Amino acid sequence: MKLDIKNNAGEVVKTFETDTVTIKYGIIRDFVKIIDMDKLDDDMAVFGMLTEAFEPFEKLLKSIFPDLTDEDLDNIDVVDLVPLFQELLVYIMRKIKGLPKSKNVIGA
Repeated sequence: MKLDIKNNAGEVVKTFETDTVTIKYGIIRDFVKIIDMDKLDDDMAVFGMLTEAFEPFEKLLKSIFPDLTDEDLDNIDVVDLVPLFQELLVYIMRKIKGLPKSKNVIGA
């Protein structure tokens, strides 16, 4: 996963990258209230979801990219947020779908 920070001229001045993503339950709980999974292919609908999820999305970004600062967040181009938001939601759903179905996971 990759996040670019750009200056006013649109040049990338900082890049955050990670190969592993760990998402805590508390963040998932916040997103479940906001996300309409049937509309993830609609950029405008995703943007609408994103505007309702700013606080949990900031928490999520900071958990994925620990060196990300508030100043970096302020300088993210909103156009770059929608595809990143979509990528994260798809990642979360794939992880959830991959969980064991058994109620007794330990004995499975």
